[in-house]
Amino acid sequence: MEVTKFDGKGFDEIDKQLSEKQNEEEGIMINDFFTIEEAQAKVGKTVEAVLPISHAPAGCRGIIAETDQASEDGYYVVVEWQQPNNRRVAQVNLGAGERMTVITGAQPFRDYIRRDEYKKYLHEV
Repeated sequence: MEVTKFDGKGFDEIDKQLSEKQNEEEGIMINDFFTIEEAQAKVGKTVEAVLPISHAPAGCRGIIAETDQASEDGYYVVVEWQQPNNRRVAQVNLGAGERMTVITGAQPFRDYIRRDEYKKYLHEV
């Protein structure tokens, strides 16, 4: 039995072709933005990632916080993901008996989502 070593090249192209085929079958256009009316109608809705997307693992929930203009007539919806706050408090010794409290915390992750991404990665809760 002969074993051929596979270097992994070509996976990206195959993945791209499969994604394009799946999008075509599902009627999803790439770079398909919302109209202003569609985007504004989504504000305030809760969504859940059905697949991992950008800053959110599958199952993560978020709120449509606002809209943002992407092109002359296309709009994103902005999802603010509900993830644990990584707030930390530390005491820093400045010397001579002086101390300073430093508080750090992550801002909520926000993603700008097109209509095609919304259909593929999210569902409304």
